[in-house]
Amino acid sequence: MEREPREHPLLMRPELVRATLAGRKTQTRRLVTPGTSTVVGWTSARAIWPRLRFDRAHTAKLHYTKGGPLPALVVTLGPGEHEGENVVVVPRVRPGDAVYVRETWQTGAALDDEAPSMLAAWAAAAGQEPWGPIRYVADGSTSSGQLLGPASHYGATWGRKRPGIHLPRWACRLVLPVESVRGERVAAITEDDARAEGVEPLPEHRGTFEHYTAFHAKWDEINGQRPGASFDADPWVWVYQWPAVQP
Repeated sequence: MEREPREHPLLMRPELVRATLAGRKTQTRRLVTPGTSTVVGWTSARAIWPRLRFDRAHTAKLHYTKGGPLPALVVTLGPGEHEGENVVVVPRVRPGDAVYVRETWQTGAALDDEAPSMLAAWAAAAGQEPWGPIRYVADGSTSSGQLLGPASHYGATWGRKRPGIHLPRWACRLVLPVESVRGERVAAITEDDARAEGVEPLPEHRGTFEHYTAFHAKWDEINGQRPGASFDADPWVWVYQWPAVQP
């Protein structure tokens, strides 16, 4: 049976949201982890993940499954039951799926001490679809800002900035159709692909590989403190690509 298309959350920093809105960011790289991957034949990727040997001595060779452009990593099992056998790791996000962007946001100041679910709860109480005033920090654009005011139970002004992980799905303004997914080592990124990641070149690194250098710095800013995840450690990543947003 063919798998139905799915939606997946995608956290994105404000500067990268702006690049996406401008049509400059059309790719993202995400670490191959239990959260982004499925181990074929296993109910939970996390159960077997500590035994997967992604080091170069037990090379996770890149293959493609039969019947479509779905990347798969063939990884050797470490010590324990079935040591030395290979398992197949595939991405959760697949071509034909969509990713909805979770970004830094604000709502009415009266909700500063409330969970995001209160927005939906109040809308439901009024017999409406989940809704409420939203301000997107990346570019300052708003949705339903007219709901704020002196007599509003949302408050008169915009409240504190909230991390994107708490942005409700209904409030996500960017839903990106995934055209392709591939697997590669993070350091395999090309200058053109680094440009498609939407990073801005650093003033001190202008030149032939300016986007590559900027991506290297941005990657380590976000992932460098995670064990084995730095750019120089060269971990496996899934690369998602979508069509450019029309500004």
